[in-house]
Amino acid sequence: MIIQGDQYYLPFTITDGETNITPQIASDVRIKFGELEFTYSKEEILFKDGKWHCKLTQSDTLNMPKFIDAQVQVKFPTEPETIKNSIIKRIPIQKSIINEVWA
Repeated sequence: MIIQGDQYYLPFTITDGETNITPQIASDVRIKFGELEFTYSKEEILFKDGKWHCKLTQSDTLNMPKFIDAQVQVKFPTEPETIKNSIIKRIPIQKSIINEVWA
């Protein structure tokens, strides 16, 4: 669950069957949360402590609807013509009672 108005790095793992996908295996990773899109090659996604981390800002989360669909795409250097997509997952967004950006 994501709470509107929160700002943090959202950790996640990517697996292909039982194999954890790491930067050593993937040439690029893209994740889409609703209208927001983040890419590893553009350094919008970090890999740390065995997990991928996507930074969500306060304004990103404040403008999210009640649910967002999330999907991950992975490119592999061994198969440059192949892009693997994850199953789309619906993530609930908890409405904040404070609806302003904290500056």
